[in-house]
Amino acid sequence: MKYLVMVALVASASTFARTTGNLLLQGEVAQKLSLSIDPQSNQNIDIENGETSLLVAKVEETSNELAGYKIKISSLNGGELQNADDATKKTSYQVSYDGGQLVTPPKSGSAEVKDSGVLGGLVSYTSDVNIDVAALPNAAAGVYSDTVTFTIEAN
Repeated sequence: MKYLVMVALVASASTFARTTGNLLLQGEVAQKLSLSIDPQSNQNIDIENGETSLLVAKVEETSNELAGYKIKISSLNGGELQNADDATKKTSYQVSYDGGQLVTPPKSGSAEVKDSGVLGGLVSYTSDVNIDVAALPNAAAGVYSDTVTFTIEAN
């Protein structure tokens, strides 16, 4: 008798089984956010006469962030090309990124030079980096330099 009651309970439970079910299918795409700097061959900057819109690099930007990305710059010497033997001998310069306005790269913090805006998916874009350099007609002999740092970050 006990056996019959147990079979009846199992049989009645199966009559209340669901008729639909859900299966979650998903995949994940990793963030792609990078930049690559390609210095141009005309790296010999005319310190004595100055420069206007001298192309010094091309930067390839890659991102798949839907909110877009920003490019920021800073510089070791705060926008000054300094003589390697005497840092008091210097001239100033400004950077134009991707045809934007001229900006003096700061020594501390950073200056935003590009905001991509909203993206539809993966993009790869190349931006020109041009500089204007103030003339230093009585420049002392030596190498004048600065190091510019480019940063890409998601919006």
